[in-house]
Amino acid sequence: MSAARQRVIDDTDQDIQYGPGDWLVVDPNSLHVGNFGPVYQGTSHASSSDSILSFPFNGTSISVFGSIIISTVNNITDPTWECYVDQTKIPNGNDKFQFPENNWGLCSQPQLDPGPHVLSIQVKSKGQKFYLDYLTYTPLPNASFETAVLLYPPTDPDIVYGSGWRSFGGETGTNANGAQLFLSFHGTSVVQYGFVPHELSHNATWATYSIDDGNPVNFTLPGLAPTEGTTQYFTSLFRTPTIPSGPHNLVITYGGDDQHTPLMIGGFYVTNTSTGAMLFPSPISISPSISTTTPSPSPSQNPSDSAKHSLHTASVGAIASLVVAGVIVSLLIAIGIVLCQRRRRRKQHTPDPTAATPYPVDEVPRSLAISAGDAGSRKTRPPGSFLPVPQNSWTGKNRVNNSLRPPLGFASSSASGSTASVPIMQQHSHNESSLPEENGARVMQHHDSGVRLSTLALDLRARNDVVHLPPGYSAV
Repeated sequence: MSAARQRVIDDTDQDIQYGPGDWLVVDPNSLHVGNFGPVYQGTSHASSSDSILSFPFNGTSISVFGSIIISTVNNITDPTWECYVDQTKIPNGNDKFQFPENNWGLCSQPQLDPGPHVLSIQVKSKGQKFYLDYLTYTPLPNASFETAVLLYPPTDPDIVYGSGWRSFGGETGTNANGAQLFLSFHGTSVVQYGFVPHELSHNATWATYSIDDGNPVNFTLPGLAPTEGTTQYFTSLFRTPTIPSGPHNLVITYGGDDQHTPLMIGGFYVTNTSTGAMLFPSPISISPSISTTTPSPSPSQNPSDSAKHSLHTASVGAIASLVVAGVIVSLLIAIGIVLCQRRRRRKQHTPDPTAATPYPVDEVPRSLAISAGDAGSRKTRPPGSFLPVPQNSWTGKNRVNNSLRPPLGFASSSASGSTASVPIMQQHSHNESSLPEENGARVMQHHDSGVRLSTLALDLRARNDVVHLPPGYSAV
């Protein structure tokens, strides 16, 4: 089962049809009676004869409030009234109460079938006035209004109590300095109603309200006269100025303490526009937390610092978004570190094209390594032996005999810290070394990549029995 905020209908509402009868508007100054506060909005309608009024509505409950000022003579009460919904009588309140009071429940029907209904009140009077102040009814969940006043009770889910609030005789209040209340509402203005209990301190104090993190506005909690022995109900504590229609957040901060009158919450009357009644679960029980160590700012401090908390603080969705973002950032950092390490290792193992790494010269069979002193002598080359052809490191081809150590008779020359085996040969003017013939073949070791036009080179190039060895340069 669910309940909705009730809509408040003042006696001046044009949907209330007065008549037949002598209905008139009452001077509110004539209704300063009882301890249930002033009449709502300072207006009331009255009739001192047999009269009828009616009010059409679309909802699930209805209640009628007014001032009760009756006379009883010879057990005859004047005035009397009967309330009907769709021509069915509904219960009256205490219509024999002998003391004048405003804001008195005249009749009520807490449950009705959802849909359109008509309230009618039949008044019988012999001269004593019947007073109508206002009506409340529960609209349908999907109802919307161009303008309306909705009652937010103390148990409304859009009222959030901070620390320091507790129950005083079944009502919610606080006398803890700095205690705060947060109200989320949709509308253009707010009126807070409360009451002043005579059982607690009567000393007046102050509180503040702020809307949408605006500057705090002070209002007075009047307390009671020292000799007052009656609780004052339905006390209007503050009324906000008119603000643009829409969703707003209101924060109330209590400035007193246990030596001053408490702040008691009776409800909020919110002037609402173009929005539904908004269902909320019912019944709702609130157990305000009791703080034994409530922050106690001095009256000179600005309570707006603590009042600027939003009603809906960190949503779970926002926190989850921050966590996910943090994880993503951590993963990106980790990936960047791994990529940098891989790039560093790759750079360490990749040959630098600008470095002078000696071009590898693979092993030459010892039988072909002939010193300059052996020039002119012939040696027999082992069957099947060959001169290996070095390959550039980036051709993808395997180097021939790359793992062999230089044989005896080879000298080592180093460049950029690398060692290559270079045969010792006779030097010629054009960087050519000629070896004697062996089995009809001659070996020539080249020491540069220039064009060789010497007589020796031309002579050897013309011969088919010359074996050319490349220079021991770096691979480029």
